Amino acid sequence: IDDGVSIGSGTKILANTHLLGNTVVGENCTIGPNTMISDSDIGSRSKVLYSVVSESSTKEEVQIGPYAHLRPGSNLGSNVKVGAFAETKKSNIGDGSKVPHLAYVGDGEIEGNVNFSAGAITVNYDGENKNKTIIKEGAFIGSDVMLVAPVTIGEGAVIGAGSVVTKDVPAKALAVERSEQKNIEGYADRKKKRKKNAILKEVHQTISLHLQLDRHHQLRCSCDTRSLFPRPHCLRLSSIHWTRPSSGLSHFVLYLRRLCVHRIHSAVLHKEKCIIRIFNQ
Repeated sequence: IDDGVSIGSGTKILANTHLLGNTVVGENCTIGPNTMISDSDIGSRSKVLYSVVSESSTKEEVQIGPYAHLRPGSNLGSNVKVGAFAETKKSNIGDGSKVPHLAYVGDGEIEGNVNFSAGAITVNYDGENKNKTIIKEGAFIGSDVMLVAPVTIGEGAVIGAGSVVTKDVPAKALAVERSEQKNIEGYADRKKKRKKNAILKEVHQTISLHLQLDRHHQLRCSCDTRSLFPRPHCLRLSSIHWTRPSSGLSHFVLYLRRLCVHRIHSAVLHKEKCIIRIFNQ
């Protein structure tokens, strides 16, 4: 606690809390644990938990955190909540408004009793300038909403979840901006079948480059089996005995069985070559 800090009576300062600069904490507050407040004013009967507050101010009965970040220029009215993983910057938030969690308010003018839901953000930076978002009294901002500044949300307006708002919304209006949902029946089964066929095709293309029938009626694979089948293991399937397979081996064996199941005698690994013995017809 720096020597320039002022703390009101009845306030609790919990473990690992840092009060820096000219910070003023009101009466009957709970600060911490694990909190850093610098050059800020915290109103009486407020709670700041696991959070960072810099060059900001709050009125009475404010709740900050856990894990909130008030950046310079954040001014909170009475009974405001800035909750878990929420961040504010250079914004005024009116009495009774809530920024409960997972949200960002930057360069905003938010009046009283506004609900700023989870995942909602003010899109304040266009790459060159910081622009202002204005939200009037009693507005409801749904989850995962992007307010692309400069924009004004009217008094009592409602923004539907998932909307990207680029135009002003009149008072008491509902703004919804999202594409129509489309359900594709049977997609999961078709996707699984395509994946299986792709694996079979890939194994076939890889193996077919190296297999040939020699004069002893042996089907030889001249490739390095360690690159194709790197895991030492043994698989038995019908009359086939194969060593050192990989996840692609089962598909390869099924492919061979489909082509010449009546001609396969055995399959073994000889040094670094795959040898498949077949019956001479």
